[in-house]
Amino acid sequence: MAFRLLFEDVNNLLKTHMPPDIDWKIGQGGCDIKLRGLIVKVRIHKGISVAANSDTMPRKRLDPLRVALRDILTAARKGSTCSGIGFGVMLLQMAEEALWHIQDWSRSQQKPSSKSKNSQSEQNAGWDATLGDWQSVLSNPHGVNLLTVNDTAKFLLGKSISNILADLPRYLRVLHVEAVFRNDLVAKFTRKRMEMRNHLATLSAGELRQCVNTRLLHPKSHNSVEDLANILSTPRVTFHGAPRQFMHSIVRYGFVVPGQRIGKTNKENETLCGASFGVGIYSSPSIEFASTYARDCSNGERGWRNPADVPGLRMVVCATLMGRPFRVSRDQARRKTGLMHDQADSHVNWDQNEYIVFDSAQIIPCYVLHLDYGSDLARRYFDAIANAQGSSFPAQQKSKPEPEAKSEPDNSPGAKQAKKEALQAAAAKWFPYGFGPATGTNFVVEEIGETSDDEEEYGEFQEERVELENPYAQYNPFADEKKSWFDEFQTARTTKKEVKIELR
Repeated sequence: MAFRLLFEDVNNLLKTHMPPDIDWKIGQGGCDIKLRGLIVKVRIHKGISVAANSDTMPRKRLDPLRVALRDILTAARKGSTCSGIGFGVMLLQMAEEALWHIQDWSRSQQKPSSKSKNSQSEQNAGWDATLGDWQSVLSNPHGVNLLTVNDTAKFLLGKSISNILADLPRYLRVLHVEAVFRNDLVAKFTRKRMEMRNHLATLSAGELRQCVNTRLLHPKSHNSVEDLANILSTPRVTFHGAPRQFMHSIVRYGFVVPGQRIGKTNKENETLCGASFGVGIYSSPSIEFASTYARDCSNGERGWRNPADVPGLRMVVCATLMGRPFRVSRDQARRKTGLMHDQADSHVNWDQNEYIVFDSAQIIPCYVLHLDYGSDLARRYFDAIANAQGSSFPAQQKSKPEPEAKSEPDNSPGAKQAKKEALQAAAAKWFPYGFGPATGTNFVVEEIGETSDDEEEYGEFQEERVELENPYAQYNPFADEKKSWFDEFQTARTTKKEVKIELR
C-alpha cells in the first residue's frame, strides 16, 4: 500500500512537470530517464543509486554529470525522506541536470559557418556564466550569456532563463543568474499545486473556462475539465523587486504574507508599499514593472533605485500559482486581508501588472537576478572610487616634466607595488558593488576559476545557504575554483533545509 501511494505521487508529479522532450519510465525497481544519446537510471535496491550512460558523450563530459547527479541524490537524502513528492522532485532535478549537460554537449559540437561570423558573434555575445572574469563587468556591455546559465529551475518554471528574460529592458544588464530554490519550499509549492489542481478538477468546465486566457484554449476543442485544471494550476513566471537587505530572508524562508511571522523568528513581515490590492504577496509578470520596487541600500539609505547613483540591484524570479485570479481595484481591496471572492485563488489589478497571492505556498523564489545599468556606469563607478582613494593609489614622483608621447611603462619594484596596492584598493571596493564583503585588504587575487552551479557557496549572499560559523571570516571569492564569486544567497538556500515529506 505504501509503495502504491509512493508510485502514484511520483507518477503524477512527473506527468505534470517533466519536460516533453524527455522520455521516462518508472516502476517498482526505480526510474529510467531517457534523452537523445543519454540515459539516467535511478535504482531502488537496498537504498537508492543513480547511474548515467551515453553512447555519444565522451567520458570527460559524462563524469561531471555523474558527479552532479550524485550530489542531487546526496542532497535529497539529507534534505528529506526519499518518498512521495520528495522523491519525485529529486527525479525532476536529475532530469533537468541531464538535459542541460546533453544540450551543452550538443552546442559544443556545432561548428561555426566561418571564422568571420564566429569572431563577430563572440564580440557581440556576453561572457560565459561558467567563468568568473570580473573585468567583463567593466568592458562587456552585453552582460552574461544567458545560454550558458544552468536552468536548474526549469522544471518549476517551464521556461529557460533566456526565454524568461527575452523582454528585459535594454537599460538593464544581467550580471549573474543565481539559483535559490530550496527543496523544502519546492515540496510545499508542489503539494499546493496538486491540491489546487485536484480542487479545480471538481468544478465545471464552464466555470474554469471563464478564468482561462482564450489564447491558451485550443480553438477546435472544448477543453476538458482536466485540461482546464492543468492550465490554471500551471505555475506562472513572475518577478519580485524588494530592498536588497530583505533578499536573504526571502531566500531562506520564502515569501511571507504581511502580518505573519517570518519562519521561526520573532519578527513579523511588514507592509512596505501600501497593499493597494490586498494584504498579500505581490509579484509581477513584467520585470520592468517589478524593478521599480527594487531598492539599493549600499549607501545606508532607503531610496528608490536611481540609475545615476545605484550600481546594481537584485530581482527575484518566482514560480507563482494564480489559479482563478480575481480582478480588483484599489477601492475594493486596499489594505484588506484575504481574498475578495470565495471562488478565487488570487488577485490581479486592472492592468494585470500586479499579481497578489495570500498563501505563501503559492509562490516560491527560483532565481535571483544580479542586474546593473551597463558597463559604462560600472566603469564610471569604479573610476570615481579610484579617484577617491587618495593614498591608496600612490602616484609617481616627477622630478622633471617628461613628454608623454614616448613614455615607457615603469617596471621598477616601487611601481609594481603601487599597481598592486591600487588593484587591491579597487577590488576592496568592488565587493560592496554587489559581490560580497571584504575584510580590509585581506585577500590575494591569484586567478579566476571555473564555476559549478551545484557547488557554489561564496558571494555576498552566501551566508544563508550554508550554516557557517563566521560567513565573512577570511572571505576570498577566488579561494576555491569550483565556487562562484557572484553568488550571494546560497547559505540562505540550504540553511536548515531538512524537511520530511509525508504521504497522504
